[in-house]
Amino acid sequence: MGKYKAQIIEDIENLQMEYGECKIDTNEFVKRLNDLGIYTAEEVDFHLSEAEDSRFEYKMDKAAEQTKNETVVAMPFPEKDAG
Repeated sequence: MGKYKAQIIEDIENLQMEYGECKIDTNEFVKRLNDLGIYTAEEVDFHLSEAEDSRFEYKMDKAAEQTKNETVVAMPFPEKDAG
């Protein structure tokens, strides 16, 4: 693989990681893809989809971290015929 191609792939992966970690928004992501020479709707959609998957995983991991230290109290359902 050429040095230039390897650098572009690394730049895209870093960009997807930044988007996945909510460091940049969609407009910034697309702008920076354009700066890397990625313009077609198909390519942008592909890379955005990959980044959105990363963002989903990041948010799920953060939610899991938050709930890991929380105590959950189960409340019983009230009886239908009570009261």
